[in-house]
Amino acid sequence: MKKNFSPIIGSIILILFSCSLTDEEDPVTETYWSDGAIIDAASGSPSDILETLEQANPGDNIQIPAGTFDFDESIYMDAGVNIIGAGRDETILQTNGDMVNPLFIVDGSNGLPVGFGHMKLIGDQAADSDIMDDGIALRNGCQDFRITEVEFESFGQQAIGVYGNARGVIDNCSFINIYRPAIGNFGYGVCVMGDGEAGWDRPFILGDQNAVFVEDCYFIGNRHAIASNNGSRYVFRHNLVEDNGGEGAWVQAIDAHGPGYGSSRGSRSYEIYNNTIDNANTTCWVAMYIRGGDGVIFDNTISGGISTAPIMLTNESGSEYPALDQIRELYVWENYYEDSLTVPTNWSPGDPRVVQEGRDYFNYVQPDYTPYPYPHPLRDR
Repeated sequence: MKKNFSPIIGSIILILFSCSLTDEEDPVTETYWSDGAIIDAASGSPSDILETLEQANPGDNIQIPAGTFDFDESIYMDAGVNIIGAGRDETILQTNGDMVNPLFIVDGSNGLPVGFGHMKLIGDQAADSDIMDDGIALRNGCQDFRITEVEFESFGQQAIGVYGNARGVIDNCSFINIYRPAIGNFGYGVCVMGDGEAGWDRPFILGDQNAVFVEDCYFIGNRHAIASNNGSRYVFRHNLVEDNGGEGAWVQAIDAHGPGYGSSRGSRSYEIYNNTIDNANTTCWVAMYIRGGDGVIFDNTISGGISTAPIMLTNESGSEYPALDQIRELYVWENYYEDSLTVPTNWSPGDPRVVQEGRDYFNYVQPDYTPYPYPHPLRDR
């Protein structure tokens, strides 16, 4: 792609859930998110996609044809174009089993939108694989991105990684078996990593566009459907999560880290609502594990195997109160486990260093909160 762009310029349940998200099957021809040119790639090979990117201008749409194409190298690209397949069962991009880096690595520093849609990405499928591979990495604060109608299968580290002060939407995607027993860790459908100190310096605001939105997606066999850290801000809403992957502790559908694990700052904010989490065939440790930051959690439905608690809160960052980036302003209401109202469990309720009900979290409606419009407006562009 031309550089230096100016900012001016699977199961039955899966099928039923996917069909409920759109009025028709995978309407590829209606999903060009700009008025730019439509450029046909000769194939879905890395070399042909890269050749087409060199021809593209900001706002163009690159169409990858139907077929199954092997990847043995990453595609590094600037934000500013849309990569569109012929359908999630038609355009299949799969690694050759040796790749560790993501199939697509996007540099969002030019401030332009980027989009991916209507394809399937597959990582290493060997049963004993310990490769920590990724699907798509959005780096350097991608703005107004959209990833839609993409199926991700069999990645060891994460399907989508979002880094920096990013905002955009991931919608109508499927995340299948994003976890490897040989690794025993990671296994994130979506991982949101913010911009650290800067993320905490910006005002704490809920209900606006400045977050990574994940909505109307399907997750099965993931260790975490979503994880976050380092000043991250995310909204996780209207998703279906089934049968988390992994065994024992630290398996949860929804996660928000405090400082640590390679990040000097913890998660900044999260808005988690109108999701369904069902472990009908597995048992996970908790459904949600919140270890730092602030936000809202409401109107979620949880069922199936939970060994400890539906929602667990803790402080992960120190011995003095308040600890760095710990929960200080979290509101939780109208969440249900097996048809009964559930409230958070405190990891160490007798320890004043950790979060306390009535001081740091509150089991009632956040009085000034208004959710950002749903569906996300970027889905209409």
